[in-house]
Amino acid sequence: MALVAVVCIPVLAALLCSIARPAAWGITLVSTWSTLILALYVAAQVIANGRVVAIAGWFEADGLSALVLVLVGFVLALAGVFAGGYMHHGHEEKRL
Repeated sequence: MALVAVVCIPVLAALLCSIARPAAWGITLVSTWSTLILALYVAAQVIANGRVVAIAGWFEADGLSALVLVLVGFVLALAGVFAGGYMHHGHEEKRL
């Protein structure tokens, strides 16, 4: 279940950010850090069990995919922190 949530949370957050623009940075922070926490949880499950299966034959995580998931989650969480400055400037000025 956590493996599916790691994929679904950023997608849902992107949809929420497009709807609720004033709260976009808060949504981004919550979603990125929760994704990192879930990625660490999936990695712990992989260490304990050797493999995590969300959907048999379709969606599984082994050691290498857990490592990539944690690395991407870490970069995602850090990018989410710094995205606030860019989001703030985008609301003040109507230019690229």
